[in-house]
Amino acid sequence: MDEHSDTDSSLDSLREKIIGLGERSIRKSYYPELQQKLGELQRFRALLDQSNDMVFLLQVPSAGIIDVNESACRQLRYTRDALLACSLYDISDEKTLAPLKLLFKDGQAGVLDSETFDALLCGSDNSLVPVEIAVKLVAFAGALYAVASVRDISERRSAEAALRESEEKYRTLFEESRDAIFMSTPEGKYLDINPAGVELLGYSSKEEMLSVDIDKDIYVDPADRARFKALLDSNGFVKDYEIEMKRKDGKKMTFLSTVTAVRNEAGEIIAYRGIRRDITEHKRLEQELRQAQKMEAVGQLAGGIAHDFNNILTAIMGYGSLLHMKLSSDSPLRAYIAQILESAGKAAEVTHSLLAFSRKQIMNPRAVDINEIIRRVERLLTRLIGEDIEIYTELADEPVCCMADSGQIEQVLMNLATNARDAMPSGGKLHIRTQLVKGDGALNGPAGFGKSGTYVLISVSDTGMGMTKETVEKIFEPFFTTKETGKGTGLGLAMAYGIIRQHDGYIDVNSEPGKGTTFNIYLPATSAHEDVCAWAATENPPRGGAETILVAEDDEKLRNLFKIVLSQRGYEVLLARDGEKAISMYMKNRDRIGLVIVDLVMPKKSGGEVYDEIKKINPYVKVLFCSGYTADFIGRGGIPADNINLITKPVAPNILLEKVRDILDGSDENLARFSEQNT
Repeated sequence: MDEHSDTDSSLDSLREKIIGLGERSIRKSYYPELQQKLGELQRFRALLDQSNDMVFLLQVPSAGIIDVNESACRQLRYTRDALLACSLYDISDEKTLAPLKLLFKDGQAGVLDSETFDALLCGSDNSLVPVEIAVKLVAFAGALYAVASVRDISERRSAEAALRESEEKYRTLFEESRDAIFMSTPEGKYLDINPAGVELLGYSSKEEMLSVDIDKDIYVDPADRARFKALLDSNGFVKDYEIEMKRKDGKKMTFLSTVTAVRNEAGEIIAYRGIRRDITEHKRLEQELRQAQKMEAVGQLAGGIAHDFNNILTAIMGYGSLLHMKLSSDSPLRAYIAQILESAGKAAEVTHSLLAFSRKQIMNPRAVDINEIIRRVERLLTRLIGEDIEIYTELADEPVCCMADSGQIEQVLMNLATNARDAMPSGGKLHIRTQLVKGDGALNGPAGFGKSGTYVLISVSDTGMGMTKETVEKIFEPFFTTKETGKGTGLGLAMAYGIIRQHDGYIDVNSEPGKGTTFNIYLPATSAHEDVCAWAATENPPRGGAETILVAEDDEKLRNLFKIVLSQRGYEVLLARDGEKAISMYMKNRDRIGLVIVDLVMPKKSGGEVYDEIKKINPYVKVLFCSGYTADFIGRGGIPADNINLITKPVAPNILLEKVRDILDGSDENLARFSEQNT
């Protein structure tokens, strides 16, 4: 008979003796003592059965289950009898219970208070339950037993697994984040920093970063950290705080920091934990956007002023021209009138510059080769900037073509060369280069933001005194100049800016004091160029006529001027002070009006709206727009810019008469069709 059976027999015998003793004790005096012992046993059994932990009484070394509480039966889903019929080895994972076998083999009662280890127990449904077993060896009646207290640690294992997964996830986030994640001491040492933080600050390894002095090596101004630290210590948390820092190579960078103060149980700050995002490029683009918006606003203001001023100049030049024609050739007043007209002409040049800056001046774009323009201008530049400045050109081997007004591009080059000359009072070098470049949308600067495509790049560099950052930021603003009073209007670069932007191009400048200046001009490239012939004005005096002309102009002085100029040449003139009057007058006189002269900007209805209404009445109407704005500006108002007649203010009387005659002398087929349709 095995040891387990011998023990059962001994227990049965003991049980019978206890029962017999109990029956006899009814008649004996020690009954109360025995009754007390039995009560203690019952309370102990009840206590074991109420325990959430599983409790086993085991034989040693076989691990046979002598007794077990209800919790073990419930959690392992066995009946009590089923568990009493097996050993703990039978319901456990063999590998995990190796420590128990070793303990049973070598253990002695009282040598250890308890031995604790993790194991897996098998439920009745073959599911494995992770448990923690605490075993204590006890000696009883000359035999060695073990009391095993077993606790289900499934939830703890799940929590540990979740914790490991969380740690792995956040470790991955820490390692792979493109933002700098760090922990540092209040004294200014890094405790930990991720690879992105090391890379952003230009260091070679984390170990190198852990040795730096944050105050001295990282902050551009150590006082900034002192202010940031005071704010953090006071609030315990700082969000989106902008800080300027420096890389190992000294390059300045701007970071957006969110940092939390870490405190110990005593409430003392022991570390800072935070994240920093590099916003250096964002700040640069933001600054350039603000500059572009500022330039656009100034341009709109300049364009509005120039447009209104052109109306005034048109009146001055027009009435002055009429007076000049009325005076005899020997009149002493002719010299005074000539001075007035000359001054008005200079004022017109100023308004032309303002309109160039605002990108609303007239231009005549053609497909041209920029190399040819530079070769043509190079001869003029030699005389313009003097012999003490050497001019070098480095032009692309192949033609670099774009849609441009060659006269305006020449003007831009002359302005840049003039500025370069003033920046090199003691002589120097002027270098002009051209090449084709691919724009990927990254072209940017104070002039605007680039679009993808092929560009003609014109670089104009000098070896002059250079400019400060503050000067560069204002260099394209109208009337801004670094020259002495009376030596510059401040419109040269503003006009260059406007011309390039009107060509859908971009211009930026790179300059530092003592290192010269480079202007880069980007113009959208095209595939071919045209031979441009200069327009020769006719010397014949403008002819008049007997046609009826409707003039729609909101400025009373200009209306009267147009009437005088046209009437003197034989034309019948009808006048309208606004858009609605113009439409009404045309409807009443449509069968005899041969030409409509209309201002683009008028009250009640604009020139474009007048044009649309009249076209509905007579699709073949002849219209001459008079404005300070460009054909492409008119086109944005819905008028077909590729097929319009336009004169720009200020306009001389002879130019107006020539244009009117040219339009009226055009084909009369349209007028004939209109007459046939209305008869």
